[in-house]
Amino acid sequence: MKLPGELRIAYTDDVVKPFILVCNSHDGSIAFRALNTSIRVVCQNTLTLALRSAGPDSISIKHTESIHDRLADAQEVLGLSIVKHREFELQMNQLAQVHMTKRTFSGYLDRVLGPLPKPTEQEPDPEASAARLQVTANFDHELQRLKGIEHSAWAAFNAVSQYVDWERPTRGAAITRDERRFESTMLGAGSDLKRKAWSEALKLARVN
Repeated sequence: MKLPGELRIAYTDDVVKPFILVCNSHDGSIAFRALNTSIRVVCQNTLTLALRSAGPDSISIKHTESIHDRLADAQEVLGLSIVKHREFELQMNQLAQVHMTKRTFSGYLDRVLGPLPKPTEQEPDPEASAARLQVTANFDHELQRLKGIEHSAWAAFNAVSQYVDWERPTRGAAITRDERRFESTMLGAGSDLKRKAWSEALKLARVN
């Protein structure tokens, strides 16, 4: 369910649309649920994943209960969702205010992806990892060079997120690769990498 309004980097066209997940069954087999989630639910598997990872701010109303008795709970979840999304919008804008020089961006990548290899006699000018090269390319891509976010900590985080969601290598057949990428992005190493990228970006903006 789309929440009212939108999350926007001030004076830019960079917009995030806020949603909460609301689900119900026609036959009473599952309870009515409302929750915050970062998972885009498009099928039964993603719904199961979202419900499994639901936080304490979710509500569940059994069909044997009076929905009217839980209406206040539902309103509370909606209110908490709006508050959380506004907090996120504030953080987005704080990150967009942090301009990153080449040195700052390189240090950010060192903390998120690991430092560059040290030069040796055999390899005095070692190459950067494929991940680092791709994230750097994403950072310089036109998608991250919109007016108001260019070369910012917000753009740096999104460069990492784009790499994790769409470009990080996975092995196996095509169908298996898609499944592994999804699992990694939601629960595995990809999720951890995005969480680390977000945390390091907030540190640059000195956001708690």
